[in-house]
Amino acid sequence: MRTKKLDHKFMSSQDWTLQDAELARRLKVSPTTVWRWRRALNKPRSKTYRAHPSLTLGTVRRTSWNWNLSNAELSLIHGISRERVRQIRTQLNIRKVIGGGK
Repeated sequence: MRTKKLDHKFMSSQDWTLQDAELARRLKVSPTTVWRWRRALNKPRSKTYRAHPSLTLGTVRRTSWNWNLSNAELSLIHGISRERVRQIRTQLNIRKVIGGGK
């Protein structure tokens, strides 16, 4: 299978309202490549320019997690580190339940 060539005309026609990471996934290139094209074409930064892509794209899913569980349990279930669970809990402003909520 041959990939599309990233030329000026093709890249100009992209949806530049998307985050670099999201556009990179669609085009199957690195976010750095998209970032360079954005600069070369003088396209504006996306609204969520500084946001972490996985947090921005997964916020709806993460609000449905069982936040009554500990950070260690959530990290095992979702395959991320305990520190990342703590960061997400802080960003979503969800308090840690002490003592299992009994």
